[in-house]
Amino acid sequence: MAEAVNYITDAELLTLGLPGAALSDVPVDVRDSARANASAVASSHLKKRFALPLVAFGADIRRAVAHMASYDVMTFRGFDPGSESGVLVVKRHDDALAWLRDVARGIVEPVDVTDSTPDTDEQGPLVSSDPGAGWQWPTSSNIEEGC
Repeated sequence: MAEAVNYITDAELLTLGLPGAALSDVPVDVRDSARANASAVASSHLKKRFALPLVAFGADIRRAVAHMASYDVMTFRGFDPGSESGVLVVKRHDDALAWLRDVARGIVEPVDVTDSTPDTDEQGPLVSSDPGAGWQWPTSSNIEEGC
């Protein structure tokens, strides 16, 4: 079983997700839980393309996780999703999930990723098969032979 990875620190939640003032009344354990949960959601998508746990990953993964964790923290704290700032929090969350879905589908390639098996190319074909044994392309000679 792959070890759980937090893709962002608490400090990154403050710089990539929400301003510190928005989190001043949110307990650290709630922020930690939001970071862990958002990281788990990210891993559920990333495992479609990479062997977990990731050894290294870039700012794009950190950003997506920060946006999802921000939404969870704001849900705990309470916010108006119809307000100008609330709409932004919801949009960033939804965009992060859409981006992760695209990663899982192979449409988007995250930057600076090193997974647990760097010598294996998980980016290769998702489906492969062996050629059929004894199968021949039809030619005039083998058609005459009854192949």
